[in-house]
Amino acid sequence: MYSRNVSSSLISSVCHTWSTQSTIQSHLQVQKAQFLDPSTPTKPKPSLEHGDLMSQDTEGEPCLVVCTVKDVEGNAIDDVKVDIWETDSSGHYDVQHADRNGPDGRCVIKSNKEGILWFKAIVPVPYPIPHDGPVGQILRLLKRHPWRPAHMHFMFEKKGWDHLIT
Repeated sequence: MYSRNVSSSLISSVCHTWSTQSTIQSHLQVQKAQFLDPSTPTKPKPSLEHGDLMSQDTEGEPCLVVCTVKDVEGNAIDDVKVDIWETDSSGHYDVQHADRNGPDGRCVIKSNKEGILWFKAIVPVPYPIPHDGPVGQILRLLKRHPWRPAHMHFMFEKKGWDHLIT
């Protein structure tokens, strides 16, 4: 389920030659979409220590997430800022809840000297994209469903390296 989301970012990052910095920024803005909008009430995201809890959703199934950040030769990359976000157990991002006044299901964490980061979250759930209007018409014509697979988003950032957003 994760491979489609990850591979599209990887293919986009590997196969495209960026001609200008503005092209790179435009590409990143599209991938970040509305859920990283700096004007949302969830900013700033909490910085977590390794092992901390990212989600306060008591309805979600607990999940331990362990990641290793490596270069293409398999060498660990330390001090990578990783911005992470996911939906709650109902399939909604925190910014979609009018009654929330702080972040939930999102955080920033840095990889350690072995390139490792780990945190507690909830098991991701699938959710539908809006399927009324033109998007719904296209999906129906293509005989496709509106459901996104269960997933988490990761944005990796380190000076001297290209951004990677899944």
